[in-house]
Amino acid sequence: MAEIRYKIRFWNWDNENECYSVNTEVFTDRNAAERRFDGCDVTAAIPFIQLLKEKVANGCIIDEATIKERERQEATVFEAITKDKPTLAGFLRSLPVLEAPWDDAFHKQYCAECAADNCDVCPNEAFRSNPEWWLSLKAAGAKL
Repeated sequence: MAEIRYKIRFWNWDNENECYSVNTEVFTDRNAAERRFDGCDVTAAIPFIQLLKEKVANGCIIDEATIKERERQEATVFEAITKDKPTLAGFLRSLPVLEAPWDDAFHKQYCAECAADNCDVCPNEAFRSNPEWWLSLKAAGAKL
């Protein structure tokens, strides 16, 4: 009787010896394997991660197909800084600018009708100088 199993292979890079070693986790449930695979990030120490589907019969592997593979070397700077909103916001926040589009949007939305006497105790401080807040705004009509 044939059995289907799923393997996740972690190709570890040993910088000192300049060689790869492989660690493998085996799953019988595809969903569990995909959840584990999707939760893995490629790093300099683990530059390749593979999810494999294997059919095993009488102790022999009949078929092995790579479902997908991630390679750190293929990631561009754009992909790295736009992987999620907090990463992009952190990059934008690090830019040495005096005024940014998120500052203008904040002033228009919150300062125009603010009754506070002192900006040091701003009731909307969470949105002030916050590109992550700005990234959550609808793009239609936004000044870029």
